[in-house]
Amino acid sequence: KMEKKGEPSAPFKWQRDREKTMETENAREGRNHPDPSKSRVNLPHSDGEKWTRISKFLSKSKAEKWEDFTKLASDLCTKTRGETFRYKALCKTIDSMGEEGKEFFSKTLPFIQELILQLPVQFPDMKSIPILRQGHAATLTLTAHQCAVILACAFFNLLPGGWMCPSLDFGFILSTSKEKTKCLLHYFHRLAVGGISKRNVSFHRLVLKDPEKFKPQEGTKLTEFKVLPVGHMIEDAHGCLQADFANKWIGGGVLRGG
Repeated sequence: KMEKKGEPSAPFKWQRDREKTMETENAREGRNHPDPSKSRVNLPHSDGEKWTRISKFLSKSKAEKWEDFTKLASDLCTKTRGETFRYKALCKTIDSMGEEGKEFFSKTLPFIQELILQLPVQFPDMKSIPILRQGHAATLTLTAHQCAVILACAFFNLLPGGWMCPSLDFGFILSTSKEKTKCLLHYFHRLAVGGISKRNVSFHRLVLKDPEKFKPQEGTKLTEFKVLPVGHMIEDAHGCLQADFANKWIGGGVLRGG
């Protein structure tokens, strides 16, 4: 199908609309502000009234076939964010995953719903997640169970965007990327079948004390380097520093088309 000149295809139009929505939410909820106290992402249970709607809806909703799931996902997004998503990649992935795909409705999906309902238990004193802001050294440590809960919320697009950071939702992936969808489903299926580990996961923001020392001086020559033939990956280089200039955000465009 040919697109009119200047008119983006459906997934990218969806992304553009999503970014506009996020900008509106940021302005409304005060997230477009350099004040560190504003640099947090609110979790769904931070709003008592909204959380009551979400928890009641998830508790009584059960999907046994594809049509049930699309209604569940659409109704949940509409009730919480005013958005509707197309889960085309998810549908194709479930059909191609063999036993894991067959267990999506009986094990994986109920497990994802239960993870979301555990928000108040896993985050009893934490209603928002701090953003590790650029220029400020900090560490955030979460349990593996807390990480799973956050990712379950992202599966149903329940997390708002934050100030100066990309939004965490899987709507675009579940609509367009079969391989990334397969990765997500495998993650949740393994947890549903094998349980969640007791380990912690720490995220560090490191800041250079004196960035000026790392700027090249005038006349500095390049060191020796090798040009490898096609087929070699950057991961094949040993003892080298790696720099990624593909995206302005840490993690790049992995949650979109990158």
